[in-house]
Amino acid sequence: MKLADWSLRFYRIPYAHTIHWANAVEDEGVYALLTLRNEQGQTGYAEGTLKATWSGVSPAMLQAAFCDILMPQLTDTDWSDAQAVAAALAPIPENRLGKGMIETAAQLLRAAAHQQPYWRFAQGLPAVDVAWTLTRQSPAQMVAQALDQYTRHGIYSFKVKGGQGIETDIAVLRACTTPARPLSVCGGRQQPLHTRCNAILSGTIGRVRR
Repeated sequence: MKLADWSLRFYRIPYAHTIHWANAVEDEGVYALLTLRNEQGQTGYAEGTLKATWSGVSPAMLQAAFCDILMPQLTDTDWSDAQAVAAALAPIPENRLGKGMIETAAQLLRAAAHQQPYWRFAQGLPAVDVAWTLTRQSPAQMVAQALDQYTRHGIYSFKVKGGQGIETDIAVLRACTTPARPLSVCGGRQQPLHTRCNAILSGTIGRVRR
């Protein structure tokens, strides 16, 4: 399968409220959308998050990497072969975001060429477990957001961002795990729950209710 053309677009999405991460405070997210199109007009897409303290690239840096290094490296590649795409990109150091976007979009392009949704092409499941991230706000705001997602979408598994002080973190966890609120919470991978917080919790990661 040969590639006919590709494009890389950038856009900003404002958040519903200011998000306080461990290393940044943001009112919006900056994203890149990669589109790959084969000679039959079928397409594959991939999205990347552009954040200095996360992906370490700006739109200009990513655009230059795609135009000057990554896409030229794939000129004679058979896009129907996942291993061929990976092998072509392997000699290029760094550029993890760009290479990851290319491999993701290439996978979706192969699925489109087979006229299948990706989950079926990859022999996956038609439904998956999901969780919602509760970012740092006041306990009342975080609980209100959890209940809103539970009521509107049936989500009762939450990744809770801590780091506001042990008393505040505990207050959030207590409020989310009362008998009247059957929610399941966990800490982030890089910020495990404090032992005092862990003592409050019961149960494990939940599933989306159908």
